[in-house]
Amino acid sequence: VPSLKELGFKGRGSKAAHEQLTTDVTGIKEEGRAQSEKAAQEAEKVLKGYGLDEIGVIVADRMRKRYRGETGEAELGEVREGEDAASGEYDPALKTVLLYSDGLIQEFKNKNKGKEPTEEEYVQLALEVLDHESLHALRNLDLFTAKEFEFLERKARDTRLPNSEMSYLDVAKRNYPELDQVAQMEEAVAELVRDGLAGRLKIGG
Repeated sequence: VPSLKELGFKGRGSKAAHEQLTTDVTGIKEEGRAQSEKAAQEAEKVLKGYGLDEIGVIVADRMRKRYRGETGEAELGEVREGEDAASGEYDPALKTVLLYSDGLIQEFKNKNKGKEPTEEEYVQLALEVLDHESLHALRNLDLFTAKEFEFLERKARDTRLPNSEMSYLDVAKRNYPELDQVAQMEEAVAELVRDGLAGRLKIGG
């Protein structure tokens, strides 16, 4: 599996928003807590490996309202009703990647004919979603050179998804019609990076 550096970019470091990562599990029922805690722990290691020491990670049962608590750390509150299930998102205000257990499980089941993921499969999928969201964090923290991101944009525009006739940008436009062109491109690049890090796609210069 290629590293972020091998894909053409790397974290350059910046001043931390917190003294340490926020790593937490919120709202997970007892039967799913062990795999979610493992996913959070593994995600923290990945973020540190990417040079994103200042980015926290929280695994929650589903999308929740979030805020900065009295200590300055990211905290989650009530469930955000009326929204589609999502596997994850990056909150730039909190500098935190949020991974959602219900969305992860549903994504796995959609891709595997309704099969429930094992703990290993759940953690692996969580880390793939983390790779996608880490791209948004890197972009938000301005850790790309113009040349690096232009390279990734070109790849997202020209590269077809595995077993598809559509490019990463085409799929992003279809999946995120509410976003502007800049945001659609960032989603395309994030998914390109996810597949590249998962070994489904070779990204070369």
